[in-house]
Amino acid sequence: MTAWELIRRFNLNQLVRLAWLMMRHPLYVFPTLKATQETLRICNKRYGDLHHKNGKANAFRHALWNLLLCRYVYQKSKNTEKAEGWAERVTDLHERLAPNEKLDTAMDLHNNKVGRMLFTGHPIQTMTDAIESLQRMTQEAKPVSDAKNITNFEGELVYIAS
Repeated sequence: MTAWELIRRFNLNQLVRLAWLMMRHPLYVFPTLKATQETLRICNKRYGDLHHKNGKANAFRHALWNLLLCRYVYQKSKNTEKAEGWAERVTDLHERLAPNEKLDTAMDLHNNKVGRMLFTGHPIQTMTDAIESLQRMTQEAKPVSDAKNITNFEGELVYIAS
């Protein structure tokens, strides 16, 4: 699924909320689109359709999206906190606009945060290094079956145990 296909699914209220956020920060629109497209390209290449399910590939996708959002916004803002804040606002809005089951949402929010933490811990590492670090974290991702258990895995990726 492309970013455009996702946006086309939104209702009018959701489109207005997204447009409002983007209008308030127009310099971040293109970095956001670039991060989204790059995330989907990488995940499609590495995982095919698996990243649309709730396994390790999905954990990788959410963390990568946040990492790339931070990196690309940082290139514009030159401010780590602004980059991290933007990534959090965009991805939290995404979770509110495209709601899932409680466990799915908790997993996504957690993995989003891990991606941002990876950026703030190493804001200038190369993309290759960042993706390799994230790939290692994905291999060690922890299975969860209850949203309450996710908080036990601070700084680690999680996925829904099936």
